[in-house]
Amino acid sequence: MNFQKYRFGILVILLIGIFAVFIFTQEARDLYGYDLRLHHKIVDYLAKKLVFEKKVSRSQPSDLPEKKAILYVLGGNQDSLTQRYLKASMLYHQGLSKKILILSRSGDTEFNRTLGRNLTNDEWSIRELMRLNVKQEDIVPVSVNTGLLGTLREAKRVTDIVKKIGGERLILVTSSYHTRRAFLAFTLFQRQIPGEIYVYEAEDDAGMIHLLSETVKLFLYETIILPAYGKAVQSDRCTSNPGGWF
Repeated sequence: MNFQKYRFGILVILLIGIFAVFIFTQEARDLYGYDLRLHHKIVDYLAKKLVFEKKVSRSQPSDLPEKKAILYVLGGNQDSLTQRYLKASMLYHQGLSKKILILSRSGDTEFNRTLGRNLTNDEWSIRELMRLNVKQEDIVPVSVNTGLLGTLREAKRVTDIVKKIGGERLILVTSSYHTRRAFLAFTLFQRQIPGEIYVYEAEDDAGMIHLLSETVKLFLYETIILPAYGKAVQSDRCTSNPGGWF
């Protein structure tokens, strides 16, 4: 891949981000609120560019067998997960899926007096979903080796799981500003499953810095990461199947 082709675009985005941060830190000096109004306009513009939803059509059956419709909640911090779990529970109770997969996370959260210790992140997640009347046996933590390109790693791991258990529909739930990038990452592995991939947004009030960061990540995913990874996957398939694949 010719990195020079995209270097200018990346540089422009970074410069815009730095300039925007500088402008918005001057809000206290803006007596007439011009910068504040500009701030809100840019936030709204970025948010709209980052948001994408693909919902299950009402004409499609919602009573697929347990293993055929899989709902996955992408990982995040506790604040974002609280909203994502709320959205996931709503879809669960609507009958769109009978299983909720969540990202298994290491580490502890708050102290639990009943247990006499801190809850693990997974225990906290299960508790939050159970508070929303999701059955414990319907909650499945999924281990993913996250880190760099975490969303792409989640996409590969989860689609592998859906393929293994014979899932025919994958429903994603993530924060609104993360929906477009998540959907693009997961659809890269669309061939892993026979059915469609859907994505629902959960409300999440992200600040300017977060939106700028996500904008840069989306740009990198669209122009460099996903095209490069897609070519690598296709090359591996062609090598393993010289006669072609369908």
